[in-house]
Amino acid sequence: MPPSFGVAIRCLLVLICSPVLAQVTIINPHQLEVPEQRVQAIFHASREVVAREFQKSETEIDFALVLVFGDDSYEQYTADEKRQVYTLYLHRWDEVKFATSAMRLAIQHMVSHRRRDQLVTEILERSKRIGPVSVHDLQGRQ
Repeated sequence: MPPSFGVAIRCLLVLICSPVLAQVTIINPHQLEVPEQRVQAIFHASREVVAREFQKSETEIDFALVLVFGDDSYEQYTADEKRQVYTLYLHRWDEVKFATSAMRLAIQHMVSHRRRDQLVTEILERSKRIGPVSVHDLQGRQ
């Protein structure tokens, strides 16, 4: 193996294990098998892809994530917008569910509080103009 390749691999490992990228805190009370490095890599990649897709910098999509495993009753996420901390609850490790949730949270986090409030206001105003819809009207649309 050429020396430059070995150096590149070591640098990559340092980056992967770096606290800068370790933004997912894992809570695993039932000691389920969880590939922690894969969790961090997927989280980082989700932020990177969303930033590129929406032409943002990764710093605009910088947030902490708490990943909680083992609760049978639900799989969901919660958002503490003031502290910019999101919590994702998964029954067990599932790469697709985690990647999907991380992507959704990155998109959600990308919208500023001010813009989010503007959108909610517009939604509520539009909904008032729509008015009530009867079952008969809904059946006619099918």
